[in-house]
Amino acid sequence: MDANALQTQEQCVKIQFSDPLNPDQDLRGLIVLGNCSDFKLSVKGNLLFAYPQMPMEGANNLTVNEGVLNTQ
Repeated sequence: MDANALQTQEQCVKIQFSDPLNPDQDLRGLIVLGNCSDFKLSVKGNLLFAYPQMPMEGANNLTVNEGVLNTQ
């Protein structure tokens, strides 16, 4: 797993997994982005994008909890 912060038109954290993710799973509570409690998630293959609703600054912790499922 690898994660990078992206600054494009909207702020985003890109999380890359080794396997494609199950796009139908409910990821609420499995992904924790610093102290940000309001963010959207989008799955595209083995990439997970987290879009915070409010701007985030500085270093933030990213936690991926057990239970994130791949497509198999």
